[in-house]
Amino acid sequence: MRRHKPTFVKADAEVESRSNSNSNSTLASLYVINRNLWAFAALPLIFAAGQVKIKVPRGRLGFYAYYPAHQAVLWGLVRLA
Repeated sequence: MRRHKPTFVKADAEVESRSNSNSNSTLASLYVINRNLWAFAALPLIFAAGQVKIKVPRGRLGFYAYYPAHQAVLWGLVRLA
């Protein structure tokens, strides 16, 4: 008998739906804080970013070089201001 791999389309759709409702409720709660609905203007960008598939090379120790370097840049910008 030939077996096929199970698909998780329904589970993925449920997770995406749940995450969309969480982001909507989070953005809506900003209205309570600052009485501004402009956060909803970011929704198309948020949803589009989830559809982009980018293959990023990952190094084991890359973060250990990146983090102090970006902290030094931020420190330098603060000192200039």
